[in-house]
Amino acid sequence: MVQHWIYAAGNDRDVVVSTRVSLARNLTGLPFPASMEEEQRTALIDTVAPPLETAGLVRCRWDDLSGWEQQAMAERRLVSPAFFAGQGKRAVFASEDEHLAVSVGGQDHLKLQVLCAGLALEEAYQQIDALDTALDAKLHFAFDPRLGYLTQSPADLGTAMHASVYLHLPALQQSRFIYELSNMVSKLGLSLGSVYGESGKSGCSLYQLSNRVTLGITEQAVISNLASFARQIVRQERLAREELRGQPSLEDRVWRSYGLLKNARLLPLEECRTLWSNVRVGTALSLLPALSAEAVDALLLAVGSATVMSIAGKELDSTELEQQRATIVRERV
Repeated sequence: MVQHWIYAAGNDRDVVVSTRVSLARNLTGLPFPASMEEEQRTALIDTVAPPLETAGLVRCRWDDLSGWEQQAMAERRLVSPAFFAGQGKRAVFASEDEHLAVSVGGQDHLKLQVLCAGLALEEAYQQIDALDTALDAKLHFAFDPRLGYLTQSPADLGTAMHASVYLHLPALQQSRFIYELSNMVSKLGLSLGSVYGESGKSGCSLYQLSNRVTLGITEQAVISNLASFARQIVRQERLAREELRGQPSLEDRVWRSYGLLKNARLLPLEECRTLWSNVRVGTALSLLPALSAEAVDALLLAVGSATVMSIAGKELDSTELEQQRATIVRERV
């Protein structure tokens, strides 16, 4: 069995959970998805399937999945929440390890994405650029010399590329420096926001750093700028963690969280993510040497409500969901 991408070794893994780079692309001569008839959507899928399968991607029959099975794919970041909530015939193609995926018929004809563990913006860009070049040769993407790649949303014109990094920043959040960082990056055409919950107050302390500008800038410049600032944040978080090292309150919080994850019989999602955050800090500071960063990060992908039901193979009520989540966590910690 092929190992999931989250288990791969990654750079700066103590702070960076993952990297994602995506490209929106549309085929020349077809209306944007919002204006397409079902027959056109079917024809689109039939047209793009052969080159995607040649690239080693396997089709998931999206329309045959239940609602929670589709949502589980969104939780694992194979598709965006907008794709999950959309209407009309759609399809998803993905590699076996799920690090490479293409969704068809969402906001644009195609959305290509690469997911990598740790900080890997340059590597992710090289992979998605190679796929983009191979597909363009066969599908002919809509491109304007002045506007760049043509997309349904004007905000995506230009490169139509979005790159992001998931950063675990509990120390910067605790010091409240996270607000200053958010303001700073916004002036540089980037954004830094909480993945779960309100920025500065999330129990999970997981933040997404991403680009906002796609027009008037090259893909290489986007990647370079984002990588440079990500590395600065990584350094700041490490310095802030060192100031916390050795504090009894931190060690107590880490070990209490570890004990709950190992023994709880009911785990609500928000509490589970907070406990995960505490344990991840403990792993990064070698307070919990038995756990690896890879195993801890994989845990986060497994506790979403739809993913828990996908693992169980059936729909669950709220109590069954918390029981099943606790079982999954106990088996993996």
